[in-house]
Amino acid sequence: MFLAIICMAISGLTFAVDEGFNDEDGPYVRVIRHDDGSKSIFKRLPNQKGMQKRMYNSVGTLISVTQYATGKWGELTGCKIYDGKKNEIYKVSYGYDKKTAKLLEERMYDSKTNLLLRRFIYTYDDAGNRSKPICINIRKDVAEEYKKLMEASMPEKDPFADDPKQALPTTPPGTPAQEPNKPSQNK
Repeated sequence: MFLAIICMAISGLTFAVDEGFNDEDGPYVRVIRHDDGSKSIFKRLPNQKGMQKRMYNSVGTLISVTQYATGKWGELTGCKIYDGKKNEIYKVSYGYDKKTAKLLEERMYDSKTNLLLRRFIYTYDDAGNRSKPICINIRKDVAEEYKKLMEASMPEKDPFADDPKQALPTTPPGTPAQEPNKPSQNK
């Protein structure tokens, strides 16, 4: 079976890291509280051109900020990940199956060097449910403080869906395929 992957370059991600993100309510904000006391705050941009996720530990310290870019169908095309001090550390691109529009892979790059660090591969069961990602570590020399931020960046479910089990939007089937590519050096 031939699977074509669409990977979008994420060089065009230009969000303000602080853009209104002390908000915890409103039509474009969702707060997810985790069992360990930490929380993730998702905020969708009003123009549907992206989303931001802020992660806080159980005492309220900012751990990371993830800026997502979306395509014309609302699918996530890539993201940039910042540490708790708002230093850009990773760029991520997402690849989708050309025929089914399901997420197949995400690739994580070092923001400074553009070196590929990790690949996350996704599979689906017969009912179409996405698996937990299979992680392939390309580089082992990542700074210890950033290893905890190297988890798969794609949310498991759409944080803004009325039905909490609803999947995130993907590209429509039949969208022209592109070969995977590295993010550009531009920020």
